[in-house]
Parts: sequence; C-alpha cells; structure tokens
Amino acid sequence: MPEASVSVPGMQQASERISDAASQLRGQLGQFQEAQVRLTSGLTGEAAEVFNGALNSWTSNYEQIQTALTRLQESMRNSIDTYTQTNNANVQAAQDAVQTMNASGGLAGL
Repeated sequence: MPEASVSVPGMQQASERISDAASQLRGQLGQFQEAQVRLTSGLTGEAAEVFNGALNSWTSNYEQIQTALTRLQESMRNSIDTYTQTNNANVQAAQDAVQTMNASGGLAGL
C-alpha cells in the first residue's frame, strides 16, 4: 500500500483554493441569476415554463456543486486540525521520552 504524505501548509493551501473556488462560484451564480431575470422578462407561456424549468434545474445542480465545495473545505479544515493535534501529541510524547531517558542516565548503561 502506498504511503500518504501530508503537510499542514499544503492542506491549508488546498483549503484556501477550495474556498476561493466556492467564492467565485457564488459570485458567478449571482451574475447568472441577474441575467436570468433579464432573459426571462420577455418570455411568456410554454416558452417561459420550459426555459425557467431548465434554468432552475441548472441552478439546482450549480448549488449542489457549491454545497460539495463547502463540505470539502470543512472536511479539509477538520483534517488540518486533526493532523496538527496528532502531530503535536507525537512531538510531546517524543520530548517526554527524551526527558525520561535523560533523567535516568540515558543509554549509557546498555
């Protein structure tokens, strides 16, 4: 099984990129919704129903992508926190082991 290698700075950078992408999507969705109002203002009857149905479906899919990006970013932040806490605990355990070895005379007696 291949080993995984992570770095907190790399994970933070990925989280920021995800956040930026989600932000851009929100802005684009707002622009799209403004355009939708302009496009549909002259439509009536069946044409309006078909066009609005297609746009609503597209908007729903777009929002699902937005939600997925938000969840991905939250997951990334949680992973960063977990990795940092685990790393800090491991560093502390190693420091404690060194202190214990030094206090007992180290490895000189072996």
